[in-house]
Amino acid sequence: MHNAIKIADNLKNSGTSVGVVDLFQLKPINEKLLLEIIANYKHIVTYEEDFLIGGLGSAIAEIMVDHNIFKPILRIGQSDKFVFELGGRDIIWKRYGLDEQSAENKITDWLNNRQTYST
Repeated sequence: MHNAIKIADNLKNSGTSVGVVDLFQLKPINEKLLLEIIANYKHIVTYEEDFLIGGLGSAIAEIMVDHNIFKPILRIGQSDKFVFELGGRDIIWKRYGLDEQSAENKITDWLNNRQTYST
């Protein structure tokens, strides 16, 4: 969560409108509240230090599809493969693009390279 707040602050300082929601547990998800939050944003970014498959981003994407909400979503997390390199969390995050700067760059690049459309 600390990195997400730092990333959001950096994006805000560069002029990007952003909000942060701490979804501290996957089950049970408060769908009603999540849908109310999603309604306030044009783009959705999920950021997790775990695997993408079956994680937070997957759960949110499923809820959005189930409710016919089609907004761009960027999921930042670990790919579905074994980590063979040794090191602490900071080393692993940097390697897989989960560190603050890499995640901020991914979000900025993604937003800048999207076609503009209404949802």
